[in-house]
Amino acid sequence: MFLSNLFERAAPHRFAFLIAFSSGMVLGLALFSPFFPVEIVQNAPLPDLAHFGYSPEETRAWYEAIGETGRSRYAYVAYPIDVAIIIPAYTLLMSSQLYVWTKNESDSSYWRHVSYLPIIAALSDLVETSIHSFAVGVDYPNNVPSDPVLELASLSTQGKYVCFNVAVLLCFGSLFFPRKSKSS
Repeated sequence: MFLSNLFERAAPHRFAFLIAFSSGMVLGLALFSPFFPVEIVQNAPLPDLAHFGYSPEETRAWYEAIGETGRSRYAYVAYPIDVAIIIPAYTLLMSSQLYVWTKNESDSSYWRHVSYLPIIAALSDLVETSIHSFAVGVDYPNNVPSDPVLELASLSTQGKYVCFNVAVLLCFGSLFFPRKSKSS
């Protein structure tokens, strides 16, 4: 009930959320990129951007490749940017768009639940970023997470991209294929 009320109130402001989302992405990249020199990112791509997941060995290699400075910067920058800028912007924008698109569906219709895809993506992103931030921010290398925890981070990354990409496709689809009102 709380989420549907939130989406209902946010729906008229989708354009503002689009601006916030775009600004958040640009601001996030602008804040984040100076902390990772280009040669480090090219030699060791961020696990956050691996759409198809990564192995625990690849993750440990990334932790080593970015060095002590990169690890500390990641721990103090990635989490706040995800939590304060990127996640709220895309979650509210896409969830409100999908909610408005499906609000006339009957309660038993599975379409009513597509507005939760961005929230699932956000939770997956939060799990993934939390694991990596903890791993590189707390007494590295003594507290590197075990293989199952790093596999969970990889699975969270994959889940994030599946839910996010499906939500983006549905959002664009909602612009071109409006749903009909349910008949009374």
